[in-house]
Amino acid sequence: MAAETCAVCEDSVPFDAAAHVLLNPPDDPVIDGYLCPSCYDQHFEGVLEHAEAPETGDDEGDEGEGEETVPEDDSNSEGDQHDEEPGPEEADRDPA
Repeated sequence: MAAETCAVCEDSVPFDAAAHVLLNPPDDPVIDGYLCPSCYDQHFEGVLEHAEAPETGDDEGDEGEGEETVPEDDSNSEGDQHDEEPGPEEADRDPA
C-alpha cells in the first residue's frame, strides 16, 4: 500500500487515510501535500466549514449519472433557416 509523508508532523500515513491539501497563497509558491488524520483534525478541520463542496456524484461513484445534457443542434443557426417551416406571415405571402 502506498504511503505519503505528512506535511506537518512528517509521519508516514497510508494514502487512503491521508488528506490531500493544495494551498495557493497569493504571494508564495503553491504547496501540495498530504496530512495525517491527526494533523488534519488539529490544524485544518473546520477551516473551510462555510464553503460548499462541489457536487461530484453520489457515494456509488456514478458521477454525472442523471445529469441532463443538451445535444448540440445547429438547426437554429442563420445558415439553416431554409429548413424551418414558414411562419403564418411567410405562408400567406405571394412568392412572385
